[in-house]
Amino acid sequence: MQPGDTWESGCKICTCDNRTRTTECQERPTLPAPLYSPDSMLVTGCCGVQTCVERTCPYKGHTYEVGDRWSDPSEKCVSFSFTSSGTIMEKKACPQENCSEVTTPVA
Repeated sequence: MQPGDTWESGCKICTCDNRTRTTECQERPTLPAPLYSPDSMLVTGCCGVQTCVERTCPYKGHTYEVGDRWSDPSEKCVSFSFTSSGTIMEKKACPQENCSEVTTPVA
């Protein structure tokens, strides 16, 4: 790091002091809990940082809750899950489809 640089390390805010050219680290300030609606929930992440996430996820006319998993018939090789981090799309290997050739009589 260069003198004057500031960065985060191990949940602490560190600065390279211009004068002494040493690293000084302080505890990260505690932020107040964010305001959230009844349709969201408070999630504590890395270093105690709290964020609000929605409790429900609308998808094609259906509403899913945290922990729900579903698939979409129009997307055969994909499944979905809704977690406190958001919607996760999981792709799976699908067998290759072979279509038979369709012929139509010519009149």
